[in-house]
Amino acid sequence: MLTTSMSKSEVPSSLSYNTYEYVDENTIQHGSLPLGTTFTHSSIQLTHLYFSLIKEMNFHTILNYFQSRNGIYQDYALDNGLLILYYKQAIAQHNFSINNTISLKMAKQKLDMEVTTRLSKSETQLERDRTNRQHSYYQSIGVDFQVTKAFEIGYSYYYQFQKINSQTIICNNVGQGHSVQASHSKNKLQLESGMTLNLFKGGGIDNHFVDLSASAEYKLANNWTIRLIGRDLLNLNPQVVYSYFQSISYVETLSYRRFPGSVLIGFKKLF
Repeated sequence: MLTTSMSKSEVPSSLSYNTYEYVDENTIQHGSLPLGTTFTHSSIQLTHLYFSLIKEMNFHTILNYFQSRNGIYQDYALDNGLLILYYKQAIAQHNFSINNTISLKMAKQKLDMEVTTRLSKSETQLERDRTNRQHSYYQSIGVDFQVTKAFEIGYSYYYQFQKINSQTIICNNVGQGHSVQASHSKNKLQLESGMTLNLFKGGGIDNHFVDLSASAEYKLANNWTIRLIGRDLLNLNPQVVYSYFQSISYVETLSYRRFPGSVLIGFKKLF
């Protein structure tokens, strides 16, 4: 199935304003629009969907394109810890994005797989000699395999890339992660385990951590259940992890301490 939608409009501006609005203790919003400017924009969206019960396959793609002239653009600036949001007139804007997902189930091989890809690109010309550019790419792969009726394993991977080039920010950020899970269930015993590796590099930060967790549950008599849970078993000491946010105009870096690894035991009774 393929669907297409297109739109185009032209709107003359009959209002102009130059205001400041207090948003919160850290943010001021500023707006400035010229009088009599004509705003034009056009967009197109293509959607393709393929689904087969026989092949047990699902394929879904969405493509978007948008362009405008004399539109409104949100720009940010930091001033002594105060975040100022500006509404500015953009000479031209171009945005392109594509999202694609493929799901495949192979019953004979007892294998499920899903692949997701996202790509976006945007350019905004604010002035004759100032153009902001932002590119991003994301891909993930997930696989589940039923080894036996009682044992299942899974693997997932993601990769993301971001590139920003503006008057205030120039950067390249790369992040990726691996995750492995396994579960076993038979009679009264249920076992689960998983390991995750996350890597990030960008903005002067080289951050990585490994998370190993496992759990065991056993059903006792009289509707009693005992459960043992181990979380983040490789990090027995608090670990500092950085969270990084990047936009066209500013960078935000947060650091926090991960709770150290722990082992818990619990009992549960059903009535």
